[in-house]
Amino acid sequence: MQRVSYHDCVPNVIERGKLMRTIRWLATTFTFLLCSALAVSAQQMGALKSMVDAERRFARASVDTNMRDSFLAFFAPDGVEFSPGPVNVKETFSKQQDPPKPPPMTLDWDPVFANVSQAGDLGFTTGPYILTDNAKKAPARQGYFFSIWKKQANGELKVVLDYGIEAPVGSPITHSASVKSGTQSKYHARGKTDVESDRQSLLEAERQFSSISESNSISEAYGRFLDSEARMNRDGTQPYVGSAAIKSHVSLEKIQTKWLPMKADVASSGDLGYAYGTYEEGSNKGYYARVWKRDNKGDWKIVMDTATAAPAENK
Repeated sequence: MQRVSYHDCVPNVIERGKLMRTIRWLATTFTFLLCSALAVSAQQMGALKSMVDAERRFARASVDTNMRDSFLAFFAPDGVEFSPGPVNVKETFSKQQDPPKPPPMTLDWDPVFANVSQAGDLGFTTGPYILTDNAKKAPARQGYFFSIWKKQANGELKVVLDYGIEAPVGSPITHSASVKSGTQSKYHARGKTDVESDRQSLLEAERQFSSISESNSISEAYGRFLDSEARMNRDGTQPYVGSAAIKSHVSLEKIQTKWLPMKADVASSGDLGYAYGTYEEGSNKGYYARVWKRDNKGDWKIVMDTATAAPAENK
């Protein structure tokens, strides 16, 4: 039997030492990454809950007081609502007279879906709403809303955009439905994030979307830019949920549409953003707002989309 020498053993010991150090390093790194992921997930879930709670407090204030006072309390200074185009809520509502008590109309709503940025400073909610005529005790209007919330300098979440469409809701608002949360973006910026650079990147996605929509068709544009969890709200119909449902809806629309963004903003984490503006389809015009989320490659994809035609006098 061949004898094993000292010089034969030393390299093996050294290699085993290197292997053990490598294993310990990998284990430590994996544990750190796992804890970081769990911490980020917990932070995002906390931010999501805070946003949904704020939305429900907003709705409760509308029912307990009136629509005007609740909107003034929960909107950001630059927050807009669409009626039919974007108007500054605080500037518009503050000029209105105090509503009578009890108010003639009561607006109530409830979020059923929500998503928030990795930083927890930007997110959106959507769900049904009912505007009740209190004298007739019957709905005067109903449909689906979507709101974008942004964390302000003082840390409070405020509404920066609110957009509703008219459609049959089908069931009363109960405030008991669970809220489904969207999948968090897996995008991670390389190095320090630059909000303005991310905003310009989102606007470039808007321009590409419009270019395809205008030169080819709206169905081709949505087919390219939809996220798998995308939602679409349109007057007269139930929300289209999921990219397959939206693609089926727009598949027959060979119309060419030009989209003109008026404003865009992004989260400080660079993974979620929104834009709103106007659209043109020949002689027809209207307004739109959409939320974009980055995929793991960094490409912007549409996760929420709402558009309404402008009244005849506004076209």
